[in-house]
Amino acid sequence: MPTLFWDIETRSTVSLEDAGAWRYAADATTEVLCIGFAVDDSEVRIWTPGQAIPQDFIAAASDPTWCIVAHNFAFERAIATRILRPRFDWPEIPLAQQRCSMSLALANALPGGLDNAARALKLDYQKDSEGYLLMRRMARPRRPRKGEDPAGVYWVDGPELRERLHLYCKHDVETERALYCRLPPLSDFEQRLWQLDAIINARGFYTDIELTKAACAIARIEQANINAEIRALTDGEIDSVHQVERIKAFVLKHGHTLAQALSQWRTRAQSIGRRQAIARTASRRRARLDPQVRRLAQ
Repeated sequence: MPTLFWDIETRSTVSLEDAGAWRYAADATTEVLCIGFAVDDSEVRIWTPGQAIPQDFIAAASDPTWCIVAHNFAFERAIATRILRPRFDWPEIPLAQQRCSMSLALANALPGGLDNAARALKLDYQKDSEGYLLMRRMARPRRPRKGEDPAGVYWVDGPELRERLHLYCKHDVETERALYCRLPPLSDFEQRLWQLDAIINARGFYTDIELTKAACAIARIEQANINAEIRALTDGEIDSVHQVERIKAFVLKHGHTLAQALSQWRTRAQSIGRRQAIARTASRRRARLDPQVRRLAQ
């Protein structure tokens, strides 16, 4: 059974971290810079847009005995579905033939990140820090330079940088291959669950967008009101509920610890009688709290 390993490098005006793989792949500005791939233990090769589709992918798509591996296959799947197939007529790889080395790592209690998993297993292929930094720079627009249109989109790019990116991509494929070959496969049940997860993520789910936006607006307003009350309550010493260290210092200054203050507002009852008893106890304890601290804990 031949195994095809691959890795895709892209760039876009959209942040992958913020948008997620499918939204990122659907954006018109997202483009493929290169694809690294190798069959079994053969040398890693590079495909770039404009070249003919590699025969290995055509063979893999048409022969169910092939296995196709990527690290975090969700990204490769989104790029293949939204970019490679519609723009380059790339063959569709059946889901049943896809394998994810990141899922294998996680199933074996290893870090999900490729470099961290390789380090944990002491693989021969370790992190290419220089290549990683270059990839990050090339993946997003750079700032306009003096004399350039501020509204324009400009990239970190060039023939030498592309060559260096290709080396980084090849290294990732080699690392991915070494990781995959070291780990046991997912069980049949886990593999079916992984495929179901892929189907759900590709399909998405229905949601009430207007209701979601309204709920977010209410949360923002309430957050602002809470922060305003905290500023008034602490005479400006604390501006936000997120200033944990300032809150700790304020509570300590008033003769309490944050754990003590908060513990008096936690009830974990399993019956009405138990809740009533805890409420009575908490009421007695609250009386001993400084009024400002009591309100802050609320």
